[in-house]
Amino acid sequence: MPVVLSETPDGLQIAVSGHFDFCLKPHLEQALRVCCQRPQAASCELDLGSVSYLDATALTLIRQFAQSLQDAGAQLTLKNPTKDSLRLLKAGGLEALLREPGQVADGRFPRQP
Repeated sequence: MPVVLSETPDGLQIAVSGHFDFCLKPHLEQALRVCCQRPQAASCELDLGSVSYLDATALTLIRQFAQSLQDAGAQLTLKNPTKDSLRLLKAGGLEALLREPGQVADGRFPRQP
């Protein structure tokens, strides 16, 4: 399964593996519904540690996912990106969502005009 949703002490975690592209959209939408239906899940982590490929479509999906969670009063943080994924995330303007080991991302996502 390319997307696995699990509970953590702080909220929910979504672990993505393999290719992160447009094919994951239905899986992420399902995870988003779960996150938004759980009021105790004020935070949602997207674990990218097992992602082998990430493209511009994935950046758009992450942006939409983060915005939807923010609109629902929750926040998205990204963790464990690979070196290549990290480069693309930063180039895509998603660095505010990154959580480095031992640090907490600010969780705010800049709105697009």
